[in-house]
Amino acid sequence: MTWRRALSVALALALALLLLLVVYDRPLRLMPWRKRSAQPEAAERRTNRGPALATLGRGKGDGVDLFKGEPLLGEEHIFFVETSCALDKPQHVPYDSESGLRLSPRGACAVEAAAAAHPTHRVYLVHTCDVHRRSLAKDAAPAYALAALSIPNVRLWAVPYALHFVGTPLQGWLASGALRASRWPVVHASDVLRFLLLWKYGGTYLDLDVLMLRSLGEKKNFGCAESPAAVSVGAFNFALDDPGRRVANACIAELLDYRPDLWSYNGPGAITRALKKVCDVQEVLEMTEEMCGGFRLLSTSTFYAIPWQNWNLFFTEESSEEIMMMIGKNLAVHVWNALSHNTTIYTSSEQPYAQIARRVCPNVVAAVGDTM
Repeated sequence: MTWRRALSVALALALALLLLLVVYDRPLRLMPWRKRSAQPEAAERRTNRGPALATLGRGKGDGVDLFKGEPLLGEEHIFFVETSCALDKPQHVPYDSESGLRLSPRGACAVEAAAAAHPTHRVYLVHTCDVHRRSLAKDAAPAYALAALSIPNVRLWAVPYALHFVGTPLQGWLASGALRASRWPVVHASDVLRFLLLWKYGGTYLDLDVLMLRSLGEKKNFGCAESPAAVSVGAFNFALDDPGRRVANACIAELLDYRPDLWSYNGPGAITRALKKVCDVQEVLEMTEEMCGGFRLLSTSTFYAIPWQNWNLFFTEESSEEIMMMIGKNLAVHVWNALSHNTTIYTSSEQPYAQIARRVCPNVVAAVGDTM
């Protein structure tokens, strides 16, 4: 080979390599779910970690502008999570619709109640299922769900479960397949995700069976003792300050000791163990704000005036006056959906749940009809 031919071959190879880099550079650096919208809103611009959610509409020209990306640090957040699709296929689909949205009437009531009590907060329904945006825009979802999602400060954030874990200390845990070994994958997926969301963004987590009766106000860095032996994960807050970070980090560390065979080990068990270490105490009753460095436990009655053993009292008219007095000026009620989901609520009745729902989620009650 002459030197001229050798030079031509070298130049051709160099040009081919350059073209290859140009072609593949942009996809490697900009993943498809991170593309920016043509007209991003400055107040709700997406950070570089989360997937996008298109604007949803109701009817022709009557758009419901829902959130287009992940939360921003520093926002006032309230998170609900729906983890039916945390694994490849939905584990239960009792409230499926053409839209792919899975949200029960009671869950919608919880979302509306939180949004109404906290108009300056952004209330996120973090959804793991594939929501079909075109169908949802045509009102394919139930009217009660659209009633909740249409509230101005409510945001539907529907992304695959695994994307929440990218770049976090729990990415390896999820990749290991540990969740697939769970006897209760939907429950455990929810346990883990709620901790991870507050670790990443700060804010308040609420179960979809927690009905806010009034605002949390300035409360932050709090949990709630469900019993003298356990801290609940149905409602808690981790701020982005030092007390919140200490507890959030301790909870994430506890999740690395995941147990697929125990119902509460990765939820109430995780936060209880974490707080015992952070507060350097052995008993829940010893977890004072002073011992826990600024993190505090609200009284059990704040969310759990009715213990799980008496869940049926929310649905019995005979005891309604007593129950409504017992709830009194509490911040919220936990209505134990895991136990009560098959019990009918008659929206015009004097059942305590019905009375509360008419007060805190009137839009959902109006849309759902006679029962929920």
